[in-house]
Amino acid sequence: MQCALLCWQSTMLADYQALEELLQVERELCDRLDEQISDLSELHHNEILNTKQVAFITGHCFLRLLIITLMQQCPNVALKHSAIA
Repeated sequence: MQCALLCWQSTMLADYQALEELLQVERELCDRLDEQISDLSELHHNEILNTKQVAFITGHCFLRLLIITLMQQCPNVALKHSAIA
């Protein structure tokens, strides 16, 4: 009986240690994934800011070009906001 109990205890200890190692591996994996998600979120945020900036500059340039074109096509029309061009 005592031998069976010691065998069972040894098996349980080995199983516990194996599970503990697996949990540690999973914790490390989760930590790496958290870091990757954080890095990707920061990258995404920066890309959105860059895209907004490019869209603003492109839109502003397009409006300036449109105003200049309209002024050239309609020279008799005075623009109230000629400072834009």
